[in-house]
Amino acid sequence: MAIATLRNNKVIETSIIRAANTTAYAAGDVVENSTASGFTFATAARGNAMGGQINHAMLFSSHSNGTPLDGELWVMDTLMALDVDNLAFTPTDAEMRNMVGVIPFATGNGFVGTAAGNVLIPASRTFLPMRFVTATADDALYGVLVARNAYVPASAEVITLKLFIEQD
Repeated sequence: MAIATLRNNKVIETSIIRAANTTAYAAGDVVENSTASGFTFATAARGNAMGGQINHAMLFSSHSNGTPLDGELWVMDTLMALDVDNLAFTPTDAEMRNMVGVIPFATGNGFVGTAAGNVLIPASRTFLPMRFVTATADDALYGVLVARNAYVPASAEVITLKLFIEQD
């Protein structure tokens, strides 16, 4: 029996703080901070234009009341022009060519609600592992969180995403 060589395993965590409002999201809206900076997973690869795979992902929310967010993390190898918070996600054809994949998060699978907030794991494991190669002049991956349900957020809600990556 051959023993697999372990690669560089890494957990990358990034967060946003939503605007200080409770304006409801519709399915298809971008969940973002007030500066529309998205989620940056710095040093996802060991160097520019290098690769790896996403083996697992988790979404944490500081919001613990009402209906939890069902959403999708759209992972890209290049930073895109982000849509404004609480408006429809409208990627261009050119931006879609930079897509690594989509990670769905839903309360139906792996949801844990606590007094401090909610934890979601991917709704489907069929996307894993998700292979990627970063852009020529970059070692990061980028994410856009898109709501897939009618969602009433908490004011200044903190949303944290973790990617469990195995680097080449």
